Amino acid sequence: MKQINWLLLLFFVFLSLASGCVKKEDDLIGPTCQNCTVIKGRLTSGDGTIPIANAKITTNWVNTIYLQGGTVRKKAVSTTDSKGYYELKFQIRDDEKGEGYFDTEILPPSVAYLSCSSSGHSFAFFELKKDTTITVNYFIPKRAFVEVRLTNQSQIKASDYFASSFDSKMGIDGKQSCGPVITWSSGLPSNPVLEVAAGQPVIITTHKTKNGVKTTTYDTLNLSDGQKAFYNAEF
Repeated sequence: MKQINWLLLLFFVFLSLASGCVKKEDDLIGPTCQNCTVIKGRLTSGDGTIPIANAKITTNWVNTIYLQGGTVRKKAVSTTDSKGYYELKFQIRDDEKGEGYFDTEILPPSVAYLSCSSSGHSFAFFELKKDTTITVNYFIPKRAFVEVRLTNQSQIKASDYFASSFDSKMGIDGKQSCGPVITWSSGLPSNPVLEVAAGQPVIITTHKTKNGVKTTTYDTLNLSDGQKAFYNAEF
């Protein structure tokens, strides 16, 4: 069983969307089946213990070739229960063995949840076996907002560098890290509002090159769901 990293997954999604003719199929089965492959787990938020209920989860088998079309086959659909648990059951067909990949998409129940990508939340596997159970627990924080206020912005020269990232945990077992990155220049608008994670530490890493001297500093923010805070940065 091989898990696709998110950059490779986005690449395959791009190929799928760019293809000229993609055939969409349904291969949904009932709640019971023989030799089923099962993907199950739990969606959580906050500090990792708060369940996400009523999230829709879909597994597709994707086998497409750029500009040549292919097949996207819906294999299973599930909705998380009140405790955040889900279960997807499907049969692996002969033409799915060694071809394409199995992509599982997660649609949170509201826009209150944060995403680091325009494609949303997903995970995928190149290879799956029949009669196998895989547990995938996935963490999605809720959104908070930070308005960044930069002082002495006009002092940034063309030869300088000033960038800050606002990272937090997300994804499978909460082991992935992501967040917005802002790179400053003297011409950029001031006071941007960024979407960041709530209910957990947001790690702020700032890289600066000023008059040829490079420095890196770290800071932390802790915000509640939907909260808007201000963060002062100085070049």
